[in-house]
Amino acid sequence: SKRLAELMGGEMWVESTIGKGSAFRFTIQAEIDPSKETQLLSPAAAQVFAKKQALIVDQDEESRRALTTMIESLGVITHNVNLDMLLLSQASLSDYNVIVLDRETYLDLADNVKQLIMRAGHTGTLLFLNQLGQKMPDLPMDSRHVLTKPVKFDQLKETLNSIFTGVERRRQ
Repeated sequence: SKRLAELMGGEMWVESTIGKGSAFRFTIQAEIDPSKETQLLSPAAAQVFAKKQALIVDQDEESRRALTTMIESLGVITHNVNLDMLLLSQASLSDYNVIVLDRETYLDLADNVKQLIMRAGHTGTLLFLNQLGQKMPDLPMDSRHVLTKPVKFDQLKETLNSIFTGVERRRQ
């Protein structure tokens, strides 16, 4: 796998934390196939996402960067922070329509996060990110929205559309 990543102009590495586990990561160089490019949003869908704001709180910088890219491609104004930056921030959380919060961040400092959100008067929705196979703890407030990492763009788009319109899409 490492050799394949290197052949594709990238790299592969592992990050481990005792008691938490390991994450294997890789990068590659790739070009977008112009024949596959399509318009991401119809004009009606673009209006749903216009002028909306999302805050991404995740300890993993690469995860924050990937989520920011996906959410911004929908036209949503996006800010991303790790928990330390959030706790030091003077920004008003009440300005955000949705706060995207990583499960591990929530578990590490749940009381601080809840207090911070409550003090800030956040009335938007919390969207939790969970690792595949891990049980979510009891969730606060309006938290019926949970996505599994790695987040897939179509699921993220559908979930944000549901959050912003208040309409749940029925699964076929």
